[in-house]
Amino acid sequence: MTPLTEYPEIVLQRAVTYALANPATIWYSTDGIPFQVLSPGFIAHHGGPDFRSMALLIQGDILIGNAEFHRKSSEWFFHKHDDNPQFASTILHIVIENDKPVTTIPHTLLLDETLIRQYLRVEPKEHDLSTIDALGEIQHFALLRLMRKAAEITESIRNYGLETGIQKTVEIFLHSFEKKRRRPCYTNEQIEIIGQDFVSGTSLQHIIHYEQNNESITDIFRTFLAHKFSIEGQHLRREIFLNCLFPVAVALSPKERRMEAFTWFWSITSLQTYGVLTRQFPHISQEYLWQQQGMLEYRRMNGHRGNISAEALQVYGFEKVFDFFKDAGTVVYDSPLEKNADYDIAEDIIDIE
Repeated sequence: MTPLTEYPEIVLQRAVTYALANPATIWYSTDGIPFQVLSPGFIAHHGGPDFRSMALLIQGDILIGNAEFHRKSSEWFFHKHDDNPQFASTILHIVIENDKPVTTIPHTLLLDETLIRQYLRVEPKEHDLSTIDALGEIQHFALLRLMRKAAEITESIRNYGLETGIQKTVEIFLHSFEKKRRRPCYTNEQIEIIGQDFVSGTSLQHIIHYEQNNESITDIFRTFLAHKFSIEGQHLRREIFLNCLFPVAVALSPKERRMEAFTWFWSITSLQTYGVLTRQFPHISQEYLWQQQGMLEYRRMNGHRGNISAEALQVYGFEKVFDFFKDAGTVVYDSPLEKNADYDIAEDIIDIE
């Protein structure tokens, strides 16, 4: 068996990306703190920390920053990273052997060598719209999409108040949903009814007043997806969940329950495949809703990968609308996303509900 020391650094970095790319996995830092990797970020090829713009959900906060991978933690000191300001925003140290703990990094993840070996890969294909094949890439775009939706709803709540702000966002989404379908199946009057019923429905009210009841947040989600709340069909109900209910839960649910909510989100299976995604990404699974959401956001951004910190700080102002969004000072290299880009909804879903 070839020792890991003989593999090029970039090969090991890609293996780590694949290992961290399942967002439903709950990891534990060396000090026993559970966390999820909401996005593994992207590999930096020009010096500095190995991974840029990694997103962690840890103790209820979404923490954005850089991560560094070493075979042994002592390499941090050997490479003099502790004296290099480029590494000041490192939030996660990923190591195979923690022989000399680095106390200046908030969190350390000890990865088993066997796990890394499972994800050793050959050179990837050239990165373009037809070859987005890494789970970590799809995961990154799925998170961007979710954060965008949550930020839009939160901003609307702040502008118009709680229920009115949510209702305005839902109405905008529903009309957009119908406009982008090839064969509309709801009248304007029905759209109004669905929007009103959603805002007054028990699932949303339980999210809004979550601290006053003892119901599990995943039970709220499960009940919403399983039963009609108005005259909507099953497909529209899932779209409302993805674009309205879950983003509200992200913004309003208690800090200590966010990991439960995110774990549920990453585990929801899809009802059907999207033809537009099958044609463009025939080799990518659409087993989970988050995979579909990630591919849709990739299309929306025309392949521009972006940077979560750039999106948060330059476009949506997460530091103003989310009290749980924390940025560790990640250097922003990318231009911000245009707010009015297309492809918010899979426009070729034409089934009548």
